[in-house]
Amino acid sequence: MIQYVAYLNGRIQEVAIDRYAQADDGSVWYFSEDYSAYEDGKVTDTEGTWVVDDKVPAAMIMPAHPQVGDVYRPENVPEVVFEEVRVDKVDMSVPGPSGNISGAMEVDELHMDGTREGKIFAPGYGEFSTGGPGGDLEAVSLASPTDKRADPAPAEFGALTAAARAVVQAVAGSDAERAKQAATTLDQAWTAALAKGIPPQMVSAMKRDMGEFTSAIDVRDWKAAQSAALRVAQNELDLRLLYQRVVDVDLARMTMWANQLPIDVAADDSGAVVADVAALERIWERSRHGVQSPGPVDTALQELRRAAEGEDLRAVDRAAGTLSQAVTGLHAR
Repeated sequence: MIQYVAYLNGRIQEVAIDRYAQADDGSVWYFSEDYSAYEDGKVTDTEGTWVVDDKVPAAMIMPAHPQVGDVYRPENVPEVVFEEVRVDKVDMSVPGPSGNISGAMEVDELHMDGTREGKIFAPGYGEFSTGGPGGDLEAVSLASPTDKRADPAPAEFGALTAAARAVVQAVAGSDAERAKQAATTLDQAWTAALAKGIPPQMVSAMKRDMGEFTSAIDVRDWKAAQSAALRVAQNELDLRLLYQRVVDVDLARMTMWANQLPIDVAADDSGAVVADVAALERIWERSRHGVQSPGPVDTALQELRRAAEGEDLRAVDRAAGTLSQAVTGLHAR
């Protein structure tokens, strides 16, 4: 089972739970997709959801030994979803987050609406890139454990963590001078971390979000500044995967979103609060099995969900503090 979560401007946008199984010959088959689109933290669309049954057969998502010219259908549910893939290239070498990757495959994908899209798959990454620079491009920034580094994280990465936190805290109080200082400290920490090696896709993402943060501060657009600060914090958490286990990074993500809740409560933004809760729940779904004594977090999240749905922001604030304490007390297995 695979959990896919997409964010737009730092907020949860899409979630898909996909289920696969590998056949004895090595091919991989697709058995269901549970899809949800989100707006202001609420599910607005589940179109595209499907499951194998007596009328819907399993679909091949990856052949065991793909060859140029092979054609297969990863999804094929009439009037719901359709994808047909043609293999165009195999045994490619493509530039990756940690150097060149050999054994990659390029395919052409036909969609239900008749449009086509190029994709690249690579060992250790799965779907490596979708689309192209001229349109919508989705590309892997880094993968764990594929890109995990053996050495301990250098001090420069610790400084980047502290700087990212300071940026979020600075905009929470709408303090222009503090925010400018935080931006300067972040830039210095980022420059130092760059010297230790950052995956190329992460460089472009962080530079964009840092630039938008600085621009928003200059014109005192606090809503835009908070959005950029949130994305900076998410980028920094992604970079921790270079040195930390996924479960440890996910627990840090839980802390980040719990800390974001009081900021959105103070802004009287009920939609953002519900989105925060949805993000927390999705992270917990995939990390709960990796911790000891998850009960206190379960209870805190349930209380948080009730408060958010009731738009009781004072109760949300209290529940966020309880959740932060519960997450702090967790120990990964």
